[in-house]
Amino acid sequence: MIHVLYVDDEPDLLNISKLFLEATGEFSLDTAISAQDGLDTLQNREYDAIVSDFQMTEMDGIEFLKEVRSRFGSIPFILFTGRGREEVVIDAINNGADFYLQKGGDPKAQFAELAHKIRQAVARRTAEQSRIESEKRLSDIINFLPDATFAIDKAGTVITWNHAIEEMTGIAASDMMGKGNYEYAIPLYGERRPMLIDLVFSPPGEISARYSHIFRDGTMLAAETTLPHLREEPRTFWGKASPLYDQNGHVAGSIESIRDITDRKKAEQMLTEQYRLLAESEFRLKRAEVAAGIGHWEYHLDTGIMTASENAAAIYGVDSTEMPISEAQEIPLPECRRALDAALNALIQRGEPYNLDFRIRRPCDGAVRDIHSTATYDPEKRLVFGIIHDITERKKTETELAATNEQLIAAEEELRGQYDSLAENQKALAASGEKYRAILENIQDVYYRTDSRGTLVMISPSGANLLGYAGVGEMTGRPATDYYADPAQREALLLALKKDGAVVNRETTLKRKDGSAVMVATSSHAYYDADGNFAGVEGIFRDITDLKKVEGDLRAAYEQITAADEELRGQYEELARSERQLRENEENFQRMVESAPEPLYISVAERFVYVNPAMVRFVGATSSSQLLGMSLFDRIDPRCHAAIQERVRIVMEEHKPVGRGETVYLKMDGTPVPVESTVALFRYNNKPGGLILLRDITDRKKAEQALREQEEKYRALIETTGTGFVILDSEGRVLDANPEYVRLTGHRDLNEITGSVVTEWTAGYDREKNAEAVRQCMKDGFIHNLEIDYAGASGRILPIEINASVIRSGDSQRILTLCRDITERRRMRNELELLKISVDQAYDEVFWLDFEGNFLYVNDSACRITGYSREEFRTMKIYDLDPACTPED
Repeated sequence: MIHVLYVDDEPDLLNISKLFLEATGEFSLDTAISAQDGLDTLQNREYDAIVSDFQMTEMDGIEFLKEVRSRFGSIPFILFTGRGREEVVIDAINNGADFYLQKGGDPKAQFAELAHKIRQAVARRTAEQSRIESEKRLSDIINFLPDATFAIDKAGTVITWNHAIEEMTGIAASDMMGKGNYEYAIPLYGERRPMLIDLVFSPPGEISARYSHIFRDGTMLAAETTLPHLREEPRTFWGKASPLYDQNGHVAGSIESIRDITDRKKAEQMLTEQYRLLAESEFRLKRAEVAAGIGHWEYHLDTGIMTASENAAAIYGVDSTEMPISEAQEIPLPECRRALDAALNALIQRGEPYNLDFRIRRPCDGAVRDIHSTATYDPEKRLVFGIIHDITERKKTETELAATNEQLIAAEEELRGQYDSLAENQKALAASGEKYRAILENIQDVYYRTDSRGTLVMISPSGANLLGYAGVGEMTGRPATDYYADPAQREALLLALKKDGAVVNRETTLKRKDGSAVMVATSSHAYYDADGNFAGVEGIFRDITDLKKVEGDLRAAYEQITAADEELRGQYEELARSERQLRENEENFQRMVESAPEPLYISVAERFVYVNPAMVRFVGATSSSQLLGMSLFDRIDPRCHAAIQERVRIVMEEHKPVGRGETVYLKMDGTPVPVESTVALFRYNNKPGGLILLRDITDRKKAEQALREQEEKYRALIETTGTGFVILDSEGRVLDANPEYVRLTGHRDLNEITGSVVTEWTAGYDREKNAEAVRQCMKDGFIHNLEIDYAGASGRILPIEINASVIRSGDSQRILTLCRDITERRRMRNELELLKISVDQAYDEVFWLDFEGNFLYVNDSACRITGYSREEFRTMKIYDLDPACTPED
């Protein structure tokens, strides 16, 4: 629905137009009987178009058009008038009328043409608003693109230079716009030379001579380059260029976006170095695993896949480093599988330690191997990480030690029982002792024995070497707790032995001679004398410091790999997001943006640092360079300097908005121009400044002056007229009045009646009538020809005729009232009444005739004598009563 306001001083034409246009169902038409009525209506409602007559009283169509343009902007305006003079048409078009349509001719065709012009004007305004909004959006997109962006036309002239490239180069758009001859290359390369934007349609050889890492996708060209003259150090940039097309699909120029990727390049180099160090760490880790006979594995609960290091796969005797967990669980011997499953479930579900020995049968060769494994669980990643250690040789040594220990015990018992045969068996015993000592002296793990009191009675030389003592003699005979970093761990070991009889691979911490700690794993058991009494503890210690270090290195390496992977993923996603944003922005870019229509400038330290073309035109400068660097106050009326300085202080120091303000600027020739200004805090090249938008209000000021003059004229007219004029509120209280009305109330001064209700000087018999008239006027909007008697302070009665209308003033309603003294008219009316009574009662017949012989009045005597009633006389002529009279008489 198109909402139209039609202004014409011919009510009939307004009604006909409303019927014709609204009959189509396409238009909603409001009407106004005068230009002023139209302006009042526009204050309260928005319209899509205005249709106006030209020749109207008080304000003609051209003046109305000027007011509309001054106060309500670019609403489509159609001049629909019977005046067809050429100067009227020219005046209308010059003042912004959209169409001129002359009245006359066939009404149906005329209103069809009017409807067509309204549609055309509304469509054109809608399209123009869409274009302006689109260009504004595109301007904002380009100016606020994070990448430095500029564009050139087919002649190589710069047509766009956005904020980002201003910051990158330090060259303002106003200094670069309109320049050609490779001017845009100087701040980037230090010389005039073709850039990527110039090579969009060039052959590959010419592009590769100037750029590296070239990528082309259709007409889009991207490449990498190094700019040696920017920011005092070489910087690496990624450029992207593509053609610009006009509405017809023809090449209109090209555009290039430049992104500083120096930091990204450095990050890539750091990542490359980290990958190299990681690869070295992985290589050292593999060598350490091979040397220590260990490997690591991971079990991913979400995928059910188990992955292993190369050495872990070699220990298990499998070719693949990745397999389903179900396959991996088939490798341990059947009797070990239940314990392994229970330990894994306890680790995952309850966080219990995973530390156990088991046996496997290697698929590659069928060999049975002893394995020790520890593991941890990460519930967030649902990942089990473990270490396996081939302890087959250690188990074999432990078995041999146990067998040897049994032999020694048996030999000792035999000695006790067969002392007499000592000599005979001395040689065998000596051989057995030699073998026992050889084992103790050459064993890599530590063998020890304590007596029932906890005194160390035996230890292998490897124990003295491990704990930093000169020999076993320096250690034996001392409490075993002397060699524990925490004696409580010794007590815990004894409790475990008392409960289970033996421990396997129990981790504990011993203390070296110099006080430093050493991590060991012990497999120990209690031994007893011939009578079954507890005799002490013996067992094996194994240094697991390197193993623990390897486990720590493995965890650190895994965490490092995970962190590096997450960092790479994050950087990749950021790069992808930036690329998507750039593509979206480039797709939105369709054509270049024209300059803002309103004057705009940026000031730093109270000087112009940027002005748009509209500002240049506004002050009448020849170019922006004529203004840049100039003090603001050179272009501001000196009478306004103090107010401007105060507004600047509020914005810059208090950081508060100051809203719109009016001031006077000076053109280059000194001509003053009233403006409305808006100020915002703005940073320009990292310096605090102000962004100022100006609006020329010359026309508005002229309209305000004309309005004041008109108001003064109306005030003078009201003050000197012979009619009483009064403005009342909705309750009938006096708000304002002219001297004539004050006189009618019987008072001398306006202050005597201001705020009083009009019934106060109304005759007592008319007060309720006057109060009801006020209420009726507020309800109906008007009162016509109401007669009321006023009573002065002296009691003198003054008859008054009142005509009133309700008007709106701001958010409230007022009653505009005209009062006329009708004393003379009432006197004459009374005299006429008396005369009529006298004539009616006269004895003689009285007839009043018009020139055609019609009876206008007859008295009672005439009716009585002739026998006709007054109603009958109204249908008769004098010839009917007196045939002797003829029309010629």
